[in-house]
Amino acid sequence: MDNMKSKKTGNRKLLLIVIALAVVLVIVGIVAAVTGVFSGGGKSGSAKTADSSLLQAPEYKASAEYEAYLDGLSDEELDKVIDTSDEAIYEAPAKVKELCETYGLKYAAKATDLTSYEQVEKELEARKLSGFLGDELSKQLQTTMKEYDGGYVFDDGELYLEIEQEDEERGNVLLLLNITPKGVFPYQSSSFQAQEKDAAPQTVEDMMKNFTYQPKSGGDFICRTQGPDGTAFGKAGDYYITMAMTREPSDAKSEEYEKAVEKLDEKVKKAVGIDSLDELEEKVYSGIQTAWEKEPDAMQEALDNDDKQQYQALQDKYTTASKEELALYEECKKELEPQEVYVTEQDLQDTLNKLDFSKFV
Repeated sequence: MDNMKSKKTGNRKLLLIVIALAVVLVIVGIVAAVTGVFSGGGKSGSAKTADSSLLQAPEYKASAEYEAYLDGLSDEELDKVIDTSDEAIYEAPAKVKELCETYGLKYAAKATDLTSYEQVEKELEARKLSGFLGDELSKQLQTTMKEYDGGYVFDDGELYLEIEQEDEERGNVLLLLNITPKGVFPYQSSSFQAQEKDAAPQTVEDMMKNFTYQPKSGGDFICRTQGPDGTAFGKAGDYYITMAMTREPSDAKSEEYEKAVEKLDEKVKKAVGIDSLDELEEKVYSGIQTAWEKEPDAMQEALDNDDKQQYQALQDKYTTASKEELALYEECKKELEPQEVYVTEQDLQDTLNKLDFSKFV
């Protein structure tokens, strides 16, 4: 999994991973009421609402504003504010300082690499959180740290951990876990703002699923999944916890996928005369812009309600692809489905249930 993390170097290369993941943590709406019991022992709900006590916290508001700020910068503007030094903690430190003054939060001035699992245990013990990771994640972190640094500890009291989980069948996972004391600017930012039309998903598979969740050991979380990525933001005791999960195919699965796509490219060219599956996909989803122009209210409604069926129907209505091409694309998708990697709602729930939030008293 070398492509998912930097080697043990003691620098800030891991910031790039955090920044890349943070950009995709924008979701459609926020869910509130907690209903229904899932097999993991926690409770989950998925009602749309713009109100959540978690989102009223200054720690979250500052984090969301920071993400909105970064997302709104052009490449040229970003180049002017970015801190690329080896000591850099935040991508745009001046903005972080401004937000911390606005919301009365502390920010980190120094980060120390966690180079041994003993360091991690010592930091958890200092926070009276020994055992928080549970047996399974503790073992996975120990395995991760045989090859890589395990994250950082900051002088503002934050603890940031990275854990790799190998899974040849479903795809390897990189788990980012940030433990932020109350009154501190979160190092790993997250934003649960409503998604704008300009950032609307092109395909049904791109649509996001939003839900709330209460792990069996305590705490409250707002969560979202989108394709190979997922995130959860919650509170336990006097800490805020941000968890980001991204799944990538194993090397073996990547090779299988590439071979499968090559065969489907040939199939598509022979059947409809289009050079590749990618080009067929572009044609199938060619109606997305037209659908937004012709029926913006219906598209927005489908997006807000996570109504994949309605979203798909509107795209099909305005696509330039023929019925034969649409049917062929669906056939190709089904053939590729076993090769695709996703972070599911159950993945996030299962991982949250591996953590012991009862330690946060």
